[in-house]
Formats: sequence, C-alpha cells, structure tokens
Amino acid sequence: MYLSSVHKPFITILLTTLAIAIFLTLFSGIANAQGAVTGSARFYGNAMGDKQGSPVTAEEICAWIEDEEVACGPIQRGKYKIVIDEPEGEDYDDQAIVFTIWLEDTQQEIEAQERFAVWQDETTTEINLIFPGALANAVNKARSAIAGFISPNAGKAGRGNSNAQGSGGQVKQQMENEKQQKVSEMQQRLESEKARIEQDLAGSLESVQVNYDNELQRLQQNHNTDGETINIQYEIDKHEEELTRQRQNNGDRRYIDELERNIERLNMNLAQAKSRGNSNISREKGNMDRQFQEQKMMLQRDAREQITRLESEMQRSIMNMERQFEEELRQRQGDLQRRQGEEERMRREEEMREEQMESQMEADERRFEMEEERMQRQMEMEEQRMQRDLELQEERMRMEQEMMQRGGRQGMQANRGPGPGGPEAESGPPQKRRGFLSNPKPGAKMGTIDNIMDPTMLAIVGIGLTVLTTGLTLIRSK
Repeated sequence: MYLSSVHKPFITILLTTLAIAIFLTLFSGIANAQGAVTGSARFYGNAMGDKQGSPVTAEEICAWIEDEEVACGPIQRGKYKIVIDEPEGEDYDDQAIVFTIWLEDTQQEIEAQERFAVWQDETTTEINLIFPGALANAVNKARSAIAGFISPNAGKAGRGNSNAQGSGGQVKQQMENEKQQKVSEMQQRLESEKARIEQDLAGSLESVQVNYDNELQRLQQNHNTDGETINIQYEIDKHEEELTRQRQNNGDRRYIDELERNIERLNMNLAQAKSRGNSNISREKGNMDRQFQEQKMMLQRDAREQITRLESEMQRSIMNMERQFEEELRQRQGDLQRRQGEEERMRREEEMREEQMESQMEADERRFEMEEERMQRQMEMEEQRMQRDLELQEERMRMEQEMMQRGGRQGMQANRGPGPGGPEAESGPPQKRRGFLSNPKPGAKMGTIDNIMDPTMLAIVGIGLTVLTTGLTLIRSK
C-alpha cells in the first residue's frame, strides 16, 4: 500500500499517541500494584519565620499525622505546596496534621504553630504557617556581625591609634560580657518555664489517663450489671431447673420439649443481648479512646505551642538585645572617637602653640640681634661723628688761638702807633663768630648757657639719649 507524504505525519502522530497511552496504562498499573491511594488532600500557602512575613530558609516542608511522616513538599521563596495521599488501609479523615521544616544550618527540626490543619478528602486548603525557630539562623548571623563590629582605623599609626584599638576592644569585650550574661539569664528562665510546662503536661496527662481508666471501669461495670441480660439469664436458670426436675421425675414429654425450646430461645435472646451490649461497649469505648487521644493531642499541642511561643519570644528578645547592643556599641564607639579626636586636637593645638612660641622666640632673638647690630652701627657712627666733631673743635680752637695770637701782636703794634691794624680795622668786615647762640669776643670767658649750647656738648648729650632710648626699647621687648 502506498502512503503519500501528506498521510505520513498523521500516522506518526497516531502511533506516538498509542505508545503514550500504553505507557500510561502500564505505569498506572504498576503504581496501583505498588500501593493504592484512597484519598488525597492538598495544602499550600506561605512558610514564614515571623508574623511580619519573613520567608524561611528551609527547602522542604513535611506533614505528620499521629507522629508519622505522611508527605513532604518543596518550599520556594517562602511559599510551599504539599499533597497528602491516604493509602489503602489508613483512615485520615478529620485527623490533625503537624507541619515541620528542617534547618541545615542549625540542625534543628522546627514545628509550625498558631494554625491547625485537618485532613479531608479531595480538598485544597490555603494555610499560612509560621516557624519562629527559623529565625535562629538570622540571629546567629547578627551575632557574628556584631561580634566583629569594631574595626580599628587602618590609616593611622602611633600611640593614639594603639590606644584607640585598645579602648575599642575593651568596650566591645565589656558589652559582649554583658550580652552573654543577659542571654544566659534568659536561657535559664526559658529552661525553667519549659520544665514547668512539661511538669504541668505530665500532670494533665496523668489526670486524663486516670479519668480514662475510671470510665473504662464504669463501662465494664455497666455492662456486667445490664438488666436485660440478667433477666434473661434468670429465666434460663429457672427453665433449666424445671427441665432438670421434670427429667428426674419422668414428666410429660411435651412439657419437657417446650422447656427445651424456651431455653434455646432464651439463649438466643441472651446472645443477642450480649452482642448488643458488646457493640455498645465497643462504640462507647471507641468514643472514649478518640476523646482520650484528642485530649492528649490537645494537651501536647498546647504545651508545644507554649514552649514555641516562649522560644520565639526569647528569640525576639535576643534580636532586640542585639540591636540595642549594636546601637549602644556604635554610640560608645562614637563617643570614644570624639573623645580621642578632642584629645588629638588639643595635642595638636599644644604642639602648634609650642611651635609658635619657638618661632616667636627665634624671631625675638633675630630682632634682638638686628637691634644690637643697629645699635652697634649707630654707636660706631656716633663715635665717628664725635671724633670728627672733636677734630673740628680742636681745629677751631687751634685757629682761634692763632687768631688770638695774631690779634695780640696787632694790639701791640697799635699801642706803638697807628697803622693799618688800628681803630680803622674795627670798621672792617666782622670777624668770624664762635658758638651756636652766642658770639663772645675772642679770649672772652664763656658762660653756662654757652657751655650747654656748645655743639660738642650737644652731640654728647644726643649720643647719651640715643643709647638710653635703645636700652629702654630692648628692655620693653624682653
């Protein structure tokens, strides 16, 4: 038979579909052979580490019914989904479900709290679960971060830097000791509370067990004192006594047969009454067992919730304490840095003041040296000027003496007779005057004012005043 290119794809698809159907049929047969499923329930929602919605770090969630793991499902970005199948021979209807996660970092199994799930066939339930212990990982990370919070300044060296490191280490160690002491106290309180809760749980379970045993005894006593069975047994005993007496006395056969039929009928009634009583006892016992188990589970769940709540409260307290520790550590470090900065600033200011004082002293010394040099030069100049004045004075005195000598010779000539140097000479040009404010005649004795106003005397007084002024200036500068 010839197949066209148009028919070949359809035949290929048909064969592939048949192969898939055969494979699925075989697979379902194998699955049914491995274990039949009589029911299924699905659950999904958020897996959180706290009420604020922080996702847990686990990758899988597992479900437990009556302390038996029944299913596990994945957790992705804080959302989970899990399918709980009911295998053949099990009864999960209205059974309580406990969800748990496993933390690899802390090697702990954490149980969900505050929500209660019940298995019901062919239902899909959304339930948000809180695993408070899952925050332990974050708390450990916060502790590690806080333990290495203080880091010394790497850019500075010297005595101030080493002191800063030592002070920072002491502050951190002191606060770490305080934190460890508080954590130890909190753990001790938690352990005491857990011991109290477990003790109360043991007492409650013992009380429930005693009540259960008493109810069983009461039920058995009620069964033993059942009026219907007692009456029937009484009738049977009477008929058997009558039957025994008739047989011993060779009584009427028809009466004997009637007694036997009545005894047989009463035995049947007795068996039915006992069966009804046993059924009632079994039903009541089943109800009592279920109530007993529910009470035990309720007490255990309450105890676990209390312990989990205490643990989560302690974790929150530790986290709050870690935050307070970090803030206080930061504040103390800031105060320490500010104090060290102030000390460093004061030290630098002191060094600057010392440098300024040294610079000022050097400048004063240079100024004193320059002033001494200037005074020295000025004194040398004054000495040179005084020397010149003395030389001029001596020259003037020599010239005056010469003039006086010439004048004396002229007077002697005038006494001898008129001549060119006689009285007519006085009418000539005035002679050269002597002195600064006075003009005594040659050979005349000078007064006190003339001595004071003499140029030589004035020069000496000026030199003395200059030296005095320079000395006073140096004294004031020092």
